[in-house]
Amino acid sequence: MAFHLLDVLGKEQVDPKDLAHRSNVSYQTVWRAVKAAGDQVVQWRVGRKNLLAATRPPYAVPIRAIDGEGAVHAIEPLHPLRDGGSVWLNWAGKVSAFAGLPPEIEHARPQGFLGRAFAHHIAESPTYRGRIASNPDVWDSDLLLEVLSARAVDLPGNLIVGDGAFELYLADRSEPIEDTNIEAAFSARAAAAIAGEVPGSSAAGEQPKFTAAVRDAQGHVRHVIVKFSPPTDTALGERWADLLAAEHIAGQVLREHQFEAASTELLDIRGRRMLVSERFDRLGSRGRLGVISLRAVDDEYFGRLSTPWVAASYRLESAGMLSASDASAMRVLGAFGRYIANSDMHYGNVSFFCDVLQPGPMALAPIYDMLPMRFAPARNELRPLTPSTDAVNETTGISRKEHVAALEMATAFWSRCTADDRLSAPFRELCDAQRALAAKLLRST
Repeated sequence: MAFHLLDVLGKEQVDPKDLAHRSNVSYQTVWRAVKAAGDQVVQWRVGRKNLLAATRPPYAVPIRAIDGEGAVHAIEPLHPLRDGGSVWLNWAGKVSAFAGLPPEIEHARPQGFLGRAFAHHIAESPTYRGRIASNPDVWDSDLLLEVLSARAVDLPGNLIVGDGAFELYLADRSEPIEDTNIEAAFSARAAAAIAGEVPGSSAAGEQPKFTAAVRDAQGHVRHVIVKFSPPTDTALGERWADLLAAEHIAGQVLREHQFEAASTELLDIRGRRMLVSERFDRLGSRGRLGVISLRAVDDEYFGRLSTPWVAASYRLESAGMLSASDASAMRVLGAFGRYIANSDMHYGNVSFFCDVLQPGPMALAPIYDMLPMRFAPARNELRPLTPSTDAVNETTGISRKEHVAALEMATAFWSRCTADDRLSAPFRELCDAQRALAAKLLRST
């Protein structure tokens, strides 16, 4: 009887020796069939065992990584499996099977303000109009791969998925914004972002924003993400201006205490406040670094997205995926966030350097989106500036040293905000009340 490998495999992941025995053929017959099948079958190792699985179209998706110097490296292709999973590289650089797409690819799913605008732009394009939903959350794995492979040239991190996106990357001749033209260019990009006219980025986050490359007088290029407020002569605009200033100050305080935080600057441009954050996954004009969010990592390896950062830090450390020092830093940052009334500390707001070109344990990336979100407008309505006492005891699961470090930084943060006249008088009054609460708790610790 003829041996038809693809029919026999079905949707299973099997050991070729077991497959040969079950099919009553020789081991050599199986391997000849594997070779003949090409990309329609993928093989990998788990310990000492080989495994085989049938793939589904497009069978093998080219993946390229860009290093810190801007050089392009072709790496292991992504193999979508018939069973709905995939085979690619895990965090340690070993070829592995995943229940869905690898976390590095799921991390690239369009999300947040820019992601939704990008997805809407794709859904309305002639190629996809009427075929796909404008909400990227409902895209299945095949559609996500198709869109990323065709259009996504500016993903977070250093990966380019598919040949189509790589061709667009090579064809990109866009020029950075000159420092001398920032005011006009940023104002125009803010208007375009609100209108939904965004480039091929999928940066996460709900606050209106845009991305840009900026070149200074010496020719140095930096890549930035720019959040911006509504017009500051409105109540909503004033509140968001306060919050963007607070985020800038939080980053300053963290860096002064030897914690990595995204480098930012505040600009007031044509009636809006803008927070310009330098991207830590970009180096110079073309260099990139691999990053991945805690959400993508935890969703694949642990499935405990609802637990605090503290719990995640211990899981990652125990699994050998994060150093003890970085895990401790996560705990301090988690407590600091609570003490500065950051009510939006989800797993998408922590990222790690995780580079397929240098596999191994991840490293905590600079912190971002660290601000007192408890006071952010909800559905375009202002929340009252009532001091937050939610975080009067954030010591669960952290050491006394970590707790004190978080409280010292929180006290410094609220003190700095109280004295900064870029914040409105009502917000500074709130900050002074929060400073007193944090200082009292620090004294009693």
